[in-house]
Amino acid sequence: MAGLGTALVSLVTGAGAGALPGAATVAASTGASLGTFTVGAAGVSAAAAGTAAAAAGGVSLGTLASVAGTTVSAVSAIAEGRAAKRAAEFNARVAEREAAATKERSAFEEARSRRRTRSFLSTQRALFGASGVNLAGSPLRVLEETASEGELEALAIRFGGDIASTRALSQAAVSRFAGSQAERAGFLRAGTTLLTGGGRSIRRRK
Repeated sequence: MAGLGTALVSLVTGAGAGALPGAATVAASTGASLGTFTVGAAGVSAAAAGTAAAAAGGVSLGTLASVAGTTVSAVSAIAEGRAAKRAAEFNARVAEREAAATKERSAFEEARSRRRTRSFLSTQRALFGASGVNLAGSPLRVLEETASEGELEALAIRFGGDIASTRALSQAAVSRFAGSQAERAGFLRAGTTLLTGGGRSIRRRK
């Protein structure tokens, strides 16, 4: 966006192609400069070193103030878009960590369920053996049903974990997309602000 700000300053001062009548003479004779806009961690600072000379050459203080305000607004729009993207990226990483944690919990619960099933089967076999019951026929079917129910429970735990993990990953993707869109919207707002402000500055000088 520094390039857009430079282009706007050039347009207003008449330094570029399509300059206003007499603007090039003003810039050459006065050595005026609209100032340098610096974006840093502390914010936006504007220095208009040639304000008096520019005013003497026909560039009004109102025009300079308009250019400064336009540039600050454009930079602010970009900063807001980037801040929204950073927040979205943070949320996406949180969702990804939640997805990984969900998978781990699911695997742990599945393994514990299988251990419970094995322990219960061992208890059933021991009871049947202590009773002197042959494990063929009905006792065998009871053991098979216990094993089958235990397996279904373990698979249900895994399935639930997979669904929750997939949902969290989807949220991460949506968050990243929203962040990218917010950053893009910030650049678009900045461009619109620069163009609109430049047009107003040109009309003031006519």
